[in-house]
Amino acid sequence: MLRSLPSIRSSLRRAKTEAPATYWLLLTNLVVYLAITLWFDAASIFIAWGLTPVRLIDSPSIETLSTVFTSMFLHAGWLHIGANMLMLWVFEIGRAHV
Repeated sequence: MLRSLPSIRSSLRRAKTEAPATYWLLLTNLVVYLAITLWFDAASIFIAWGLTPVRLIDSPSIETLSTVFTSMFLHAGWLHIGANMLMLWVFEIGRAHV
């Protein structure tokens, strides 16, 4: 584990310069998750900003169409956001080095 720390640090430095969109997407997801978890009522946020297909089909307005975008930043728990961010990191950072 300790031997892998320098490679993680260098990987973070490369991510900022070679894949800035992925780096900022990871950071934004984590900040939004922490803000929702610590300061807001998660249930009301999920209802207001989560994608509900029935609502999208029944009343396609700008507000319901925006949930297609905003739902990308909603995560159900630590395991959910951890797995999503790990997969984003592995596939996007790896792809950026090809």
